[in-house]
Amino acid sequence: MTLYRNSRRSKRLIREAFAELVDEKGDINKITVKEIIDKADISKSTFYAHYVDIYAVIEEFENEIISTINNSIDDFLKDKNNQEFMPYINRLLELFTENEELYKKLFKVENEVNFVDKIKTIILKKLENSLKVELRLFPKEQFKFYLDFITNGITYLVVDYFKSTVDLSLNFIADEMNNMLKMLVSFLKAEEAKLNN
Repeated sequence: MTLYRNSRRSKRLIREAFAELVDEKGDINKITVKEIIDKADISKSTFYAHYVDIYAVIEEFENEIISTINNSIDDFLKDKNNQEFMPYINRLLELFTENEELYKKLFKVENEVNFVDKIKTIILKKLENSLKVELRLFPKEQFKFYLDFITNGITYLVVDYFKSTVDLSLNFIADEMNNMLKMLVSFLKAEEAKLNN
């Protein structure tokens, strides 16, 4: 148990040191392992016990967000009759709140666009697969437009929050995500009802 606690503590120190250096330098290519070690006050072997290089640290941040998104969407989709999005959105909200200061620093990284594109692609694929039945309601281009609109809206609202370019709270953003998804479902149901009449 002590070993596990020490390991978690070391990773936390590395992640915090990395985020502070990103905040100071604005570019991960200008950060060295030595700087992380010095700032975290750990040994070189401790760093390498957890990460192969500095890019593995940022990859871990990205993976935890992507994993939470994936798991939340998958769990939601398991229940075909579920119309409540908030419990799944709240998982993301908890992760974002818990790591808020770290994420605000990390969203200053220059390769942030690639990460945002990864998130958008994941959400789009999940929505496309889960809403295949609705594809018959619209021309393919129109359906893709609706999905892109919702996905971009949600993704960039969160990104803008972490970049401090919007004056909104995470709770407000979560509520609006919920409202947008509910509107999409209501819209699709209304279109399906028209088709069936």
